[in-house]
Amino acid sequence: MAVSRDGAWCAVSYYHVIRVYSTTPPHALLHTIGSPGNRQLDYPYKMCVTPVNSLLLCDYFNNRVQELTLEGTFVRAFAVRGPICVALNNDVLAVGTNYKNSLYIRLFSYPIGTPLRSFGPVGSGDGQIGGRAEGMRFTQDGRFLVVAENKNRRVSVFTVDGEFAMHIGVGVVDNSDKDVEIDVNGDIIVADSRNHRVCVFPFEGGPMSASWGVQGTGDGQFEDPSVLALEGSRLYVLDRINDRVQVFE
Repeated sequence: MAVSRDGAWCAVSYYHVIRVYSTTPPHALLHTIGSPGNRQLDYPYKMCVTPVNSLLLCDYFNNRVQELTLEGTFVRAFAVRGPICVALNNDVLAVGTNYKNSLYIRLFSYPIGTPLRSFGPVGSGDGQIGGRAEGMRFTQDGRFLVVAENKNRRVSVFTVDGEFAMHIGVGVVDNSDKDVEIDVNGDIIVADSRNHRVCVFPFEGGPMSASWGVQGTGDGQFEDPSVLALEGSRLYVLDRINDRVQVFE
């Protein structure tokens, strides 16, 4: 899931397609990118939006990150095995992967597409990634990359040079699918899917400062919240099992 820079549309992946919806009522379907038959997209996973409102999306089984316009026109692709999540900050593109026995995080030069560095080997120690990199965001100053691990019950923070900086939410967030966002105050927002909630942690570390959501189908309740997108003061949460996106101010 990703939301445009002006908050006008929201893109959501469905198996082999991307559906783009208006964020204003009645939330009409604007475009569909790809189709189940042609495998232009083969299991599209997480995505982000560029400054010109194109989509950078993880095309998992095609082993690439594709850049597409809102209408689905191909712009270019970055070759990378098993891409799961993606984040962009100015000239640096970060890709989290699920390619085992390798380094899970890869940085590329966004303007020219060349690899910069890789880091995050599998493991549970400092600077290691458990299971896979499940969600990533750059801090606003671009100095750090915040990574939600699929396992190890934590979020890890690295410098853009690949050096380990700290852990956040250790033992509070559970294993399984997660995602992260960073609000205007620099706080870390985590989609904690197995606990059916959204959590907030201060960037400098310390205990959880806020959380909301319980398991259920009502407003503000979740069944496997697994993806986040923040645009301005609005937080979009993909409520996966309930087949919906919930929006919070």
